[in-house]
Amino acid sequence: MTIKFNSLSFALVAAISSLGATLMFNPAAVAADPETTPVPLDLAQANGTLMDVVDGTESLSTLGTLLRTAGLQDVLGGTTPMTLFAPNNAAFDALPPGVLTALMKSENRDLLRKVLTYHVLPSAMRLPEVAENRMLETASGDVLSIGRNPEGNVMVDTANVTGSQNNPSNGYVHFTDAVLIPPGVASTLASREQGPIRGLW
Repeated sequence: MTIKFNSLSFALVAAISSLGATLMFNPAAVAADPETTPVPLDLAQANGTLMDVVDGTESLSTLGTLLRTAGLQDVLGGTTPMTLFAPNNAAFDALPPGVLTALMKSENRDLLRKVLTYHVLPSAMRLPEVAENRMLETASGDVLSIGRNPEGNVMVDTANVTGSQNNPSNGYVHFTDAVLIPPGVASTLASREQGPIRGLW
């Protein structure tokens, strides 16, 4: 089934829209019992908001930089309940050369926001709740596919969920080993860059 936007999502959409975002708008893994998944040591005592978790986690520094570039730090640092699928630095490093540079250009800021909001659910969902679904609609308006790898561990699109942080005051963070790219971003970026970026197309 597909989870659609609930009433709490409108605050997220409004906040992102106010920043000028246009929301026209991959696996190893988590233990079968996500509650027993070891939490990284630097997150064991985490509190505060989702943005505080990102800022307090060294392995999420690239994500933090991108969120600020896109102007989304206040959204994740607010009170609206939501869920963040957080790619680690290695996931961003694994993107084809040129992708991040292109996304961070001012003329592609809308595409950066689309990619980042594709990693956000407009409601707070623990990993077992996520795993109960086959599809979930994201804050970008696109739909994530939810499944399991051959070992039975949770996957989001083609990314493995590698752990979770359930302490933030405004939701949950689920760590992923790949960056999620929503439909349409690759082709749009290719047209703007006047050619494909090798490895992504």
